[in-house]
Amino acid sequence: MQFREIDELYLYEFLKNFGTSIIGVFIPVYILSQGFSIYHAGLFILISGFTGLTLSYPISKIVSRKGFKHGLAASYLFILPGLILIQVLELSLALIVASGILYNIGRVIHSISINAEFAVDSKKKTRGSDSGKMLSLPNTARVIAPVLGGAIFASLGFHTLLLISITFLGLSIIPLLVTADHRDTKEYSFRDLKDYDLREVVPLFISRGIDAVSSVDIFAIFMFVVIGGTVDVGWVRSLDSLGFVLTGFLTGTIIQRFGSKKPLIIGAVGNGILNMTRGFLSTPLQAFTLSFLAGIMFQIYHVPLYSRFADMAEKSDILEFYALRKTFVGLGNILVVTTLFTFDYFYSLETGFKAVFILGGLAMIVIALKGPE
Repeated sequence: MQFREIDELYLYEFLKNFGTSIIGVFIPVYILSQGFSIYHAGLFILISGFTGLTLSYPISKIVSRKGFKHGLAASYLFILPGLILIQVLELSLALIVASGILYNIGRVIHSISINAEFAVDSKKKTRGSDSGKMLSLPNTARVIAPVLGGAIFASLGFHTLLLISITFLGLSIIPLLVTADHRDTKEYSFRDLKDYDLREVVPLFISRGIDAVSSVDIFAIFMFVVIGGTVDVGWVRSLDSLGFVLTGFLTGTIIQRFGSKKPLIIGAVGNGILNMTRGFLSTPLQAFTLSFLAGIMFQIYHVPLYSRFADMAEKSDILEFYALRKTFVGLGNILVVTTLFTFDYFYSLETGFKAVFILGGLAMIVIALKGPE
């Protein structure tokens, strides 16, 4: 059986997803569990937004010269120290900031590099099905890892969880060594952004940033604070991932044959409705059910949107496009955390959660309106 280069990307992403998913959703929860406030936990997420907003462009310039796969490997030079700092030093505000900066710089490098590599490795005629596979096969790790992470965190502690995470991140480098790297040495500048219809793409990027943080990071905090402990947080993320793993293959096949407009609209509207109900959940069973359904709806809209982004990147400059995307995704991240902080300060934390999830629902309406070609 002959493997395509994109198959190696699937394997890399599977191992990486296992290493990050077993621990990533628990970092803000860990901060809370150590007696720190919602503002400290939110600060870690806020840093993610600011690194994307401010560093995406210079990072993409570096990746263009060093290579996309080198960028994926280099991301660990920041992700791993960010994780290790939390283990070896006593948790403090300064440590949260330092760890957050390192960890999230690594995530920006990874995001730009993996999206650019996918756009190069996949082909136009099979991009719909390739997008379904890319968003399903590697994400089977996210079905297992969060619930396993919750059990390990509860029984053996955060340090053991971190060691397992680092091991899988190290293993994920191996598939990147099999084939040659890709580079883009074109000189580009954000002054060339007039080539894009910013009124079309920027709202999509911001909305994706809102959805990503509100439905994952903030919902994990909501689960920990309002409903249950770390094990329930893990189960919610695993069921969410199970929903979009089961749906990804089918969605990729459907859009390959019949087009992407209707699935994108149906998925975005369905996900938006589910997002708006998150703040009114009161039991683990309700949260588990919603997470599974949200995973299904997420994938129905995200596979065609992911495919469309790859098409748009291929028509222009790949790294410039994904740097622009990550910049405005970062702005979406910031909007979520500032909404939570503002409503918590003036009203209550419960109101803050509800406001964030309603914002996530509104973001899905924007994607339903702007997403289809």
